[in-house]
Amino acid sequence: MSTSPKHRKGIWIISGAAFLATATAVSLQKNEPDQLVSAPPALPVAVAPVPKVEIESYNIPQEERHIPSPSHSLASESVASVEVLPPLDLKEIWNSVVAPGDTLGSLLEEAHVEAGLRQKITEAIAKVLDLERLMPGQVVRITFEDPSHPASLVIELSDGSMLSAKIGNEVSVELVESPKTTLNLARELTVEGSVYSALGSASAPTLFATSISNALSGVVDFRRDLSRGDVINLVWSEDQTDDGDTIGQPAIRYAKLHAMGDDFEVVWGDKRAESPLVFRNGDLIHSFVAPIPGARISSTYGMRTHPIYKRRILHAGTDFAATTGTPIRSSAAGTVSYVGRRSGYGRVVEVSHSSSVKTRYAHMSKYESGIKKDTRVQAGDRIGYVGSSGRVTGPHLHYEFILNGKQVDPMAEGRWNVVETSSNNSDQLARLNDARKLFSKTLRVQEGNKSNQTHATIAMDQPPSQ
Repeated sequence: MSTSPKHRKGIWIISGAAFLATATAVSLQKNEPDQLVSAPPALPVAVAPVPKVEIESYNIPQEERHIPSPSHSLASESVASVEVLPPLDLKEIWNSVVAPGDTLGSLLEEAHVEAGLRQKITEAIAKVLDLERLMPGQVVRITFEDPSHPASLVIELSDGSMLSAKIGNEVSVELVESPKTTLNLARELTVEGSVYSALGSASAPTLFATSISNALSGVVDFRRDLSRGDVINLVWSEDQTDDGDTIGQPAIRYAKLHAMGDDFEVVWGDKRAESPLVFRNGDLIHSFVAPIPGARISSTYGMRTHPIYKRRILHAGTDFAATTGTPIRSSAAGTVSYVGRRSGYGRVVEVSHSSSVKTRYAHMSKYESGIKKDTRVQAGDRIGYVGSSGRVTGPHLHYEFILNGKQVDPMAEGRWNVVETSSNNSDQLARLNDARKLFSKTLRVQEGNKSNQTHATIAMDQPPSQ
């Protein structure tokens, strides 16, 4: 039976040394009295004390032990005496393939790791690994030497890197990065049908159609505002091994779209959760990121029956389902205007984004270190962690968008277009100029490489001189 881990979600197995039996041939004298050989004690069967899980256990079937019954005469025969070694370090291994919406906290909870230890493990790993690198398709493996306490955790990342955590009184974490080279690639696309087809025709990652569409949501409608012949400039990066194989997901860096007579430019940051900057004709429009990227919305803005008060009242925000300790991020750049407790909200952080727009983040378990009143934050900066403070039935983030002092639907299309533009932010303009230069340089290098390859081909095809 194979002992290799099963990479399926929620699978427990038993690993360790199998029960071993070694046989030594013994020759018995014909004239000696009958001798009896007592069978060794029955071998134990390993059963993991975890409900509703799949378990593989290893023992030696009775028919394969070759142990005669005590009443059987051994005279005039050669038999095998069996030495049974004790089981060695049986371990339980839990494997899971990361699915959309999974977080490290939710996976640890699924593996029955208790809440306090989940938070301890998550915080230790977050110091070494940006948890936004945890993506669907990656493998998380947890080894238990004690059914109630994990001994180690391994995350196999998409780019070939591996994170290993040893869990004892303290959690020690090591990230082993795979050798790789990061390449920048650029394309200049002409839209003939859809952005998706234009990307595919230019051998660019088609998943960027969603990235660009999301960044320009509420600003450009791809179905209504794009025309045949509109041009898109694009830069992205890919990681490659020494053998030239692409690993991990490509990361979009810059896109420029000419539509409706305007130039729309989007600049993405290095961190996956960092909000892209969106510009129209060189002026910043808005910069927005979900407070918990990828989290499930558990309750929307609007009238509902309150789970505690049991009567219909306005739910003045959007709830995001997440486990305690999940990082919460500022939706956009702004200044922290309040940190503290507010009645049923529990622990709250409020961020002012303009003279008319403010966001509120409630029910936190704790605040991010350094977050206090008048702290300047950027879109995607951590401001606190999910909890269940205040009047709640369980851990989640309650998120509000406050416009001119009134709570409005945070998820309404184009909501962030009301944020005042800022053409004076030198850091953001510098990022835009750097992205433009990167596009020009990358495209120029690629065209130079193509020219060199063409000249080499022509030289090879020319007949030798007479």
